[in-house]
Amino acid sequence: MVIPAAGGDRLAKADILSHPSPSYATLSDPRLSPRFASPGKFPDGGRTMVLSVEYDYLAEDGKEVGRVLEEAGREPVRVWIEDVGHGWDILCSDGTEEAKVRDEMWSKAVGVIKRAQKSTV
Repeated sequence: MVIPAAGGDRLAKADILSHPSPSYATLSDPRLSPRFASPGKFPDGGRTMVLSVEYDYLAEDGKEVGRVLEEAGREPVRVWIEDVGHGWDILCSDGTEEAKVRDEMWSKAVGVIKRAQKSTV
């Protein structure tokens, strides 16, 4: 959708755009994105999973978080899936190759959760 320049003033006055722009401090809050959290805040020993998919706008953030955690010795379980986008796992049909990949990914997630539960018992 393209908004003509003449209509831009109406759009700027729309409710969502009438709020003040957030500050960098707000946008870099680790509660909004794990990218801004200290690696020490993540559990180690394979109890953190970072899943990134090729056509997700957050793919590079996911890769970066995984890399930073690995460099900090946190041992994350990193999963990279090609040729899919955000939400692909709920959109694929059973019996397809995507469904097979989805099931493998969720199996890894279950393993990460089990490791996390064992460490807290």
